Amino acid sequence: MNILHTVQEFYPSVGGMQEVARQLSVLLADRGNDVVVATGKDAKRDFEVYKGVRISDFQIKGNEVFGYKGSEAEVNRYISFVLNNEFDVVTNFAAQIWSTDLLLPHLQKIQGKKVLVPTGFSSLYSSKYRPYYKRLREYLRKYDLIIFHSKNYRDIEFARANGITNYIVIPNGASEEEFLNTFSLDYFDHIKSRKVVLTVGTHNGEKGHKESIEIFRKAKIKNTVLLIVGNRSKSQNGGLVLLKLVVKLLLFRKTHSPCYQLCLIKSFFYNFSIFRLFDGNKIDVLAGDRDNTIAAFQRADLFLFPSNIECSPLVLFECLASRTPFLSSDVGNAKEIAETAGSGIILPSHTAKNGYCYVDIRSSSGILKKLIDDDGLLLKMKDNGYNKWLEQFTWGKIAQKYESAYQNLLSIKE
Repeated sequence: MNILHTVQEFYPSVGGMQEVARQLSVLLADRGNDVVVATGKDAKRDFEVYKGVRISDFQIKGNEVFGYKGSEAEVNRYISFVLNNEFDVVTNFAAQIWSTDLLLPHLQKIQGKKVLVPTGFSSLYSSKYRPYYKRLREYLRKYDLIIFHSKNYRDIEFARANGITNYIVIPNGASEEEFLNTFSLDYFDHIKSRKVVLTVGTHNGEKGHKESIEIFRKAKIKNTVLLIVGNRSKSQNGGLVLLKLVVKLLLFRKTHSPCYQLCLIKSFFYNFSIFRLFDGNKIDVLAGDRDNTIAAFQRADLFLFPSNIECSPLVLFECLASRTPFLSSDVGNAKEIAETAGSGIILPSHTAKNGYCYVDIRSSSGILKKLIDDDGLLLKMKDNGYNKWLEQFTWGKIAQKYESAYQNLLSIKE
């Protein structure tokens, strides 16, 4: 098959959507398909082929609601590229991004079968997006197939409410290539036998870092580290980073990544608090290159994920693959993953009018304190999650499902 995947950012850019597109593109190419990715330009990308996947990039950003950043010529070049090449399947990853939004008015002109992977409709409840989603109802009918990651999240509920029937559900997964290998990190030599509570997520203010710190502090667990692993801001380098961050935060309040700065400052002050003196616990913040992140998953005793908004969080599948039980907010399809895998507990949560999810800090701290000391239950959850990952949630098995879905589309006569 000749397959085109469109996504606003692609490797070496990191993030959930980028990882889904990367894994599926590479694995489908490995299976003998001709795969092209159309994506945004990246200053760090100095290659046109990645593990058998050809990359065509465009100097475009933004979306329909807030406008596009890119010349008219570049926008037209992208649309022409999709319309004038003979792809068997064209898959748009995510809505609310330029690489999908620019194609919506042209769906009927696309030669191949058209597939949308919505990845959550994160702004569905935003008043600014109301006209967008009103138009999207009709656009969804023009796709040959829609692939949702969850049976019960807001994107699939929106489709059902609007009479959309051309969909299937395929979950996300975690990589065999990564998690069947063992990674090490020098950092762990310094914490020795302490237990590790891990959270992983970009410092964008929505991944629950603030809540993780509050939950961990209130739990007052002995001899334990809360480790926050996330992408570091480009401007945050050098030995005087902490001083620079404090000055920026307190005096100028204009920051590149406020979440990272707050996490770093809170961890700095917390490590000198009375709790460390009595209980020997601490908070650390590490930069999240991929090897370090996998090593952290493999070393962690428990994963804490009070995130505010998700669709189908990859980190929870990575918990299964790394034998790491998890505590999560009731965000995205976290409950579905926990129930299916038997490896997670959903924290008391409520969803605000804006669609964001928030955990109850006090109750969550009690649950964390109780679970981290229950070695028997942790071991059972580890085994449950790992076995379920091998059975259902490896990227190899997920890629096979996408390939079958594409082949089924091509077998349907017009």
